Parts: sequence; C-alpha cells; structure tokens
Amino acid sequence: METTKKPGIRAKQPVAPADALRNTYRPSMDKGRRVVSLDDKEFPAYPKMFNGPVEITQPTLVASRDLNSVSLALDWFRAQGVKSYHLDSFADAVTVVLDAPRAWSYLLVDIDDFGGVEGVIDELMQLRKLAPSLPVILLSSGFAVNDYGTERLYVTDASLRLPLTLGALEVAVEDAPMNNREWRQRLCA
Repeated sequence: METTKKPGIRAKQPVAPADALRNTYRPSMDKGRRVVSLDDKEFPAYPKMFNGPVEITQPTLVASRDLNSVSLALDWFRAQGVKSYHLDSFADAVTVVLDAPRAWSYLLVDIDDFGGVEGVIDELMQLRKLAPSLPVILLSSGFAVNDYGTERLYVTDASLRLPLTLGALEVAVEDAPMNNREWRQRLCA
C-alpha cells in the first residue's frame, strides 16, 4: 500500500519576494523558486463607506475554494476601503503569508474547503509560530457557535460559524487583534 505524505509548510519551496509597493508577487528569475501570483486575485477597495470597529490599513487575504462562502467578508473589507485578495488554495495562502507576514491585516480561512480542522490544523499551528503577528479568523459550518475567546489561540484568533453574518464578522475583526496580542505574549512567556 502506497502512502502519501500530507504536504505541509516545511515541504514548500521558497517564494519570490513581494513587491512591497503593490503587495503583489512577481515571477522570479531564479529557477526552482515557487511563485504565487496575486494579480488576478485582487478585489480592489471601494471608497471607504463607513467606519468599522478598527482601523485597517493593510490588505486582507482570504482563502476558500467557494467564493460565495466568503463574499460577505470580501465586500465588508472592501467597504472599509481595504484591498482584499482571494486564493482558492490554502497552501498558496500559507506561502503568501510566510513570504510577507506583515503585509497583511488579516487571514481568513474557510476550513470546510480544505478538509476541516483535521485538514489544516498542522499547517495552522506552524503558521501561528512562523507568523505570530498576523490575526487569523477561521470560518466553518462545523463550528457550533462563533468563538471570540482565547482557547484556540494555537490555531486562530477567532472562529466564525458559516454562514457568515456582518455582526459576527465585525466582532471578530475587533477581537482578533486583541487575541493576537495575547497569543504573542504567550509565545514570549
């Protein structure tokens, strides 16, 4: 019986450096470097329509195979005047985040599209150690309730039940950075 090793963060090849001015990724001339292009994945910001619970200045990265499950979040961030990017591969999202973790305000992941908690937990735990300052919000129809607490900090700063609601998203966007600060304090302790 042949077994396949589950791809993880360690198995990824390095990516080309980010173009800091546009937050996009350009192909590298170096052979063997993995490149994730965000050129066709951008959802440009709208003119700011309202003030949300926190000031967001960096783009948001959203990972899901089904755009419908995260369209409310993409539209909400865009209405905040924030550029958003959507990737349909969790592995690509991890690669992009690890290439430039401070370039992003939030990472939202619809884990239902990537095998649920079991399908992403190892990569999320590694991501949290390698990019601890990035607030992570997980989305799943398998969550019984929205969770804004600190019990799951080893994988996320907030967990939202799908289908997503605006109220839940706003609370998560406000609480995730505070929870993320606590996560970083725990790492330093």
